[in-house]
Amino acid sequence: DHVLIRPEMYVGSVDTSSSSMFVFDHEKGRMVWESLKVNHGLLKIVDEILLKPSDNIANKGGRMTYIRVHITEAGEITIENDGAGIPIVRSKEHKLYIPEMVFGHLLTSSNYDDTSQNAVAGRHGYGAKLTNILSHRFSVC
Repeated sequence: DHVLIRPEMYVGSVDTSSSSMFVFDHEKGRMVWESLKVNHGLLKIVDEILLKPSDNIANKGGRMTYIRVHITEAGEITIENDGAGIPIVRSKEHKLYIPEMVFGHLLTSSNYDDTSQNAVAGRHGYGAKLTNILSHRFSVC
């Protein structure tokens, strides 16, 4: 409930506002400075879910040849990759299925080991869960 009441604490502003940034101009074939309407909270939750596969590759020896992002006119975002799937087994520690922990329970992460030298994109057990909580619809296939 706290994430829904105070999303800005987790993902930044969820208000859409004007912001200047570099964007790729396909006609010019280069980056250009442009003023856009941006929702930084939306960018954050999309970024969080895109980083999940990179952790798998960097730290668990996973392989992946592609990540596809598809955005419809209606604003639906679909992200697909061919990396290793999430094991559908129960965690001995938490007594929950791993996908349920990964996408549904805050503060559950496999990246809490302070002695590990792994290069991780996410560490605190929030990323994919925030995407799930703050999305109108969220599914994992």
